[in-house]
Amino acid sequence: MPSNTQRFILRRTQADAWLIRDNKDGSVVCFVHKGRRAPEKTQAMVKVMLDALNAAAQLQRTKENTQC
Repeated sequence: MPSNTQRFILRRTQADAWLIRDNKDGSVVCFVHKGRRAPEKTQAMVKVMLDALNAAAQLQRTKENTQC
């Protein structure tokens, strides 16, 4: 996986839900549907989750590279 590519990506379904997908193996990590809250609030929550997952993956990658 190229280092400039985010490991976790956000996709939107036709049913207006969000998926967080792992680029490493193609699996779905999280599925969020809109529910009753405003779409902006749901999207903000999903962005926080996505940023946290990518930050943790980057930290792990950095640790692996410095141990060699």
